[in-house]
Amino acid sequence: MLYIGVILIAMGLYTIVKDVINIEVFIKEREIKKRKKFKTDGFYEFKLAVGLFAIVVGVFSLINYFYI
Repeated sequence: MLYIGVILIAMGLYTIVKDVINIEVFIKEREIKKRKKFKTDGFYEFKLAVGLFAIVVGVFSLINYFYI
C-alpha cells in the first residue's frame, strides 16, 4: 500500500502540473518555466479532477498503511 500511495500521489501531481509548466533541459541544467499561453478548458478541468482524485486516493492509501 505504501508504494501504491506514493505512485498515485506522484501521478496526480504530474497530471496536474504537466500542462502548466515546461521543463527545458540544457547541457546539464534543467530550467522550469511557466507556460505563457495556457488556457483552461473542459479537458484540463477533467484532468485536474482526475489528478486530485489520484492524490486523495494516494493519501488514503498512505494513511491505511501507517495506521492499520
